[in-house]
Amino acid sequence: MTELEQILSTGTGRRALDRYFAGLIRAPDFAALEAELSALLEEHPSAFAPLCRASVREGVEIVGWERVHADILAMDRKGSRCTALGIDLTGHWEGEGPGFEVSLYDDDSFAFSTASRETLLDACKGYPTPWQGCFAEIETPLECRGLVLLDGAIRAYPDRHTVPSGALPRDYAGFVIALWWLYLRVHQGVADALARHGLPRAMPVLVDEHDFGPQIGGVFMCERVADSAERSAQILAQRAVEKRLAYDRLTEQLILEMREKRAVVRNWSFWRNRAHRRNAIELLEASDKVMFQDVVSTRGQLSVWLLSDREFEMLLDRYREHRRPGSSGKPHPDPGEERTQLHLLFLQHALQFGGRMVQREFPARRGRAA
Repeated sequence: MTELEQILSTGTGRRALDRYFAGLIRAPDFAALEAELSALLEEHPSAFAPLCRASVREGVEIVGWERVHADILAMDRKGSRCTALGIDLTGHWEGEGPGFEVSLYDDDSFAFSTASRETLLDACKGYPTPWQGCFAEIETPLECRGLVLLDGAIRAYPDRHTVPSGALPRDYAGFVIALWWLYLRVHQGVADALARHGLPRAMPVLVDEHDFGPQIGGVFMCERVADSAERSAQILAQRAVEKRLAYDRLTEQLILEMREKRAVVRNWSFWRNRAHRRNAIELLEASDKVMFQDVVSTRGQLSVWLLSDREFEMLLDRYREHRRPGSSGKPHPDPGEERTQLHLLFLQHALQFGGRMVQREFPARRGRAA
């Protein structure tokens, strides 16, 4: 058993080693940490070692900074000044390679705008930090390139969350080395990106983790101010267009689902499977009530399946106008094929019990329900 394996064979030893490596990152003394990890790779060959060696600093890039700058501008426009940025390597990322939760903070949770680096390092050396969960905004605009294979191997390691007591799991020492190698490259990547891209204003950047591994508590003081206001404004304008389109598509999806529910009930013969038909009517009327309850001009309105086609179309126009004033007379976006799960269950029920008239109304859905 090597000296490293002896240290890792107890929870106390593992935690002490994590604190030591974290201290080098917080210093920041990246060169010292890389030298130590490189030596340990030689002493502890494992499946992780070649992945670490292939993950060089020059090949790591953290992208998405234009979106971060736009998020800061958006927060400013809401009347809350961003005074610190949090970048957490997250264990909840579902994409390829490491992913990040990016938190925007103001001075309500901590006096970031006047705090020194030493003050911030002291405040985040343990868990929880004074600003834990106190972000003003949180997004996931940053992604890391160049660490996909290493990150995948770390996340797939079966004993990733094991705290050993005695005998170590297979390749455990190699896993710990790889984990800290990934941390090193991520922090180097953030440092390089801040030097290259900067931020809309000088502010501290807190680099840590969320459900990924040991806490680090790294702090960078970003002094580079980016001239990004114009580009950020363009991004926010495009977001507004996309948000409006998504909202209008949702409106049309809700309308389409209501059309389909109405068609089901109107095509379901009253003598066929009457109990199931009653269930369908009750669900339609409940949906009807929820959908139109805030449309003032429809109060006291009959349920949609009792309306004529003309009355139904007039109701839908009023609903569009309620959702977005001025939109009822304009072209409407295609809602696509997406349906809510509850609506799909409704259609499945109708196709099973509603008879041939219902099945003819939804021929494309019939095969899927079967």
